[in-house]
Amino acid sequence: MRKPLDPHDTERQADEGVGLALFELAPRLTRLENSVLREVDPPLTFRQYRILGRVAEGHTTLTALGKLATISLPAVSESVEGLVRKGLLQRTADTHDRRAVQLQLTTEGEKSLEDAQRLLEAAARELLAGLMVTDHRVAFEDDLREIADRVTSALLAARKPGTGEKGDGSP
Repeated sequence: MRKPLDPHDTERQADEGVGLALFELAPRLTRLENSVLREVDPPLTFRQYRILGRVAEGHTTLTALGKLATISLPAVSESVEGLVRKGLLQRTADTHDRRAVQLQLTTEGEKSLEDAQRLLEAAARELLAGLMVTDHRVAFEDDLREIADRVTSALLAARKPGTGEKGDGSP
């Protein structure tokens, strides 16, 4: 004789299934995003695209970018250097602090960021085509943003204290 379904057990199994699907989906989305970003002229890496976006939002120092990133400051610096070499970012002296350097998008950087956003939006539209009605998309977007915030918090908690380096988060 079959055991009656426990609603809590069913909910737990559904959560586990969704969680596993997220972990299976994430690397595929990353590969797709990298493929799309290679179409930009000049081609961008995922990290370079994120840095361009953050500089456009007003995070214009390496320190500010490092605080937002879940990667080390040297990795941010390396990516910024690549963007400067490509002519997408420029460094200028900070008028208030001679030790600090401000970053800003060049005209080419603005164009590359816009092109990347347009291509990624087109890829996203194609992925979502016919999947859900608009009302559900808004709720889905809210849920995805909450998941992204939780992932960021988990990554920040996993840093070695005081170093900004990846670690297990233990003292």
